[in-house]
Amino acid sequence: MAQEPFSKERMNPTAELKIYIRKVEDLSEFRAAELLQKEVWGSGDLDVVPCTEMIAVRDVGGAVIGAFDRAENRESLVGFVYGFVGLEAGQLTIHSHLAAVKPSYRGLNLGYRLKLAQRELALSQGIDRITWTFDPLQSLNAHFNFRKLGVVADQYKINYYGEEPSALLRAIETDRLWVSWWLNSDRVKQRIEERAGLSERGCDGPLTLALSPDGEGRKEGTGVNCLAPSDEGRSNLSVYPLAPVGGEGGRRPGEGANQDSSHPHALADLTSNQIAPRLLIQAGVGDSPEVLASVDCCAPGQSCLIEIPENIRAVQERSHQAAVDWREATRNTFCAALAAGYLVTDFFRVSRQGKRVGAYLLQPVADCQEMLK
Repeated sequence: MAQEPFSKERMNPTAELKIYIRKVEDLSEFRAAELLQKEVWGSGDLDVVPCTEMIAVRDVGGAVIGAFDRAENRESLVGFVYGFVGLEAGQLTIHSHLAAVKPSYRGLNLGYRLKLAQRELALSQGIDRITWTFDPLQSLNAHFNFRKLGVVADQYKINYYGEEPSALLRAIETDRLWVSWWLNSDRVKQRIEERAGLSERGCDGPLTLALSPDGEGRKEGTGVNCLAPSDEGRSNLSVYPLAPVGGEGGRRPGEGANQDSSHPHALADLTSNQIAPRLLIQAGVGDSPEVLASVDCCAPGQSCLIEIPENIRAVQERSHQAAVDWREATRNTFCAALAAGYLVTDFFRVSRQGKRVGAYLLQPVADCQEMLK
């Protein structure tokens, strides 16, 4: 893991940015992680994960990994991920509960590099699955988790954290998707290789961060993603195929509406069984959702799509009721689809008549076994 740090000039041309990723080690660094939680999420004392807990978790195999800016012979913590060892369905996992990046350091791809370090640490411990939660109405989180990292989701948690003061969307309840990151799957390896290829071509944001020579290797628990993927907003928006609302089955590939074509495997995922997916929820002309169909309308083996607003916080600011409608519509549809044997497998950013929205892809779990290997 020993690599040279990435160096880049700061906004101040006389200073240089040197960031290392390594384990959080001493008490002062854990204290800094407490303060960073307050800075990023405005958490009160009761909502902060204390340093005493993080220290104990570290010593029993948990993952507490930091991004450190090394300047003027001192280091300062500018981001971290925190996860503890869990047992899910009889399998050892790391449950990643926190992921934060200091506001002034966003857009540097630190969140992605922290997750890669977390993956490397888990694999070194013989653990090949990391789980976490996020709010499914947060488009930025969804893009980061599904499209960049390659997670899948088979659980939906209703109002999981209750009325949590630090949750951005607490007024419409704290629903969460529970995602699994299968670290050794071909799918995850492919996503990582694709991102590496983009970085080599200079297409993946302003910098690539290396692990430190002494290193190893959002608030995810509340679904407040502070990682700010560096390529947000730059994806190519073209076409995904859609089944007609009232028909039986779907159009053949290539006959339909909008897909993020920046990833070559995206269209293959959507059309692997030659039946175009059915759109269940659509972002309509206004702020409110349009429920077009239930999962029961899908043909055997047919995938489906659930759209969400590009920016749910902006929707909430314009109309609280519209945000509530989005929560209720997506909650009901996700729960019904997962209960019917679907898996949430991907996320696309699409455009319709100049309006940008996000779209989740759900596929029958029987068609998804290769994603989990």
